[in-house]
Amino acid sequence: EERLRLINIARIIAYNVMNFSFFPDNGNRPWFIDGENGETVGEDDESFAIVDCMKRYEKSIGSQGECWADTLFLETMSMENMEEMFRPSSRAADPAGSLPLLDLRLKALHS
Repeated sequence: EERLRLINIARIIAYNVMNFSFFPDNGNRPWFIDGENGETVGEDDESFAIVDCMKRYEKSIGSQGECWADTLFLETMSMENMEEMFRPSSRAADPAGSLPLLDLRLKALHS
């Protein structure tokens, strides 16, 4: 019970350090992702896409959220990991742009 609570707190902190500024650079499309059921996620509110990306990434590495409480995991996250986690939609009629400021989001996780 207490361990689960700490994992959830760590996940919320990680979410909060990555959930900022979604404005695309001039000339770039907004960022959103492909949902699991064929829909797009984040076109209206990118924070939903951040949450989905984190959940999917947890599954892809075999974690149940404890990764966000692991300082070694956070310190060793790479730009490639971030690009994989926040891969934009490619199925939409107008494909999404990349999530802006990935480098700052990574620095925030490293801090």
